[in-house]
Amino acid sequence: MKNDYEKMPRELPKYISEENYKLFKSINYWKENFKDNVKEINIEEMKCFNKAWESWLAIDNTYAKENIELLKADKGKFLNLIGIKCKN
Repeated sequence: MKNDYEKMPRELPKYISEENYKLFKSINYWKENFKDNVKEINIEEMKCFNKAWESWLAIDNTYAKENIELLKADKGKFLNLIGIKCKN
């Protein structure tokens, strides 16, 4: 997720179950949870978000087809793809 939300944004429940939504975390969440256990950490939004989704949606796969409407509902507001690099 791009931010931490107390509740799932109203645009998404039709496409993401409440149980699955609990697995979606923001960059801030990961930074906070790694800070005491990892010496060096870099967490950032990946620039390949659109390309990764385009590749996924181009696959003839039931799960990918189900995600088309999710991305339309999101309109680039909530979903995120992050990269985490760390050293202990």
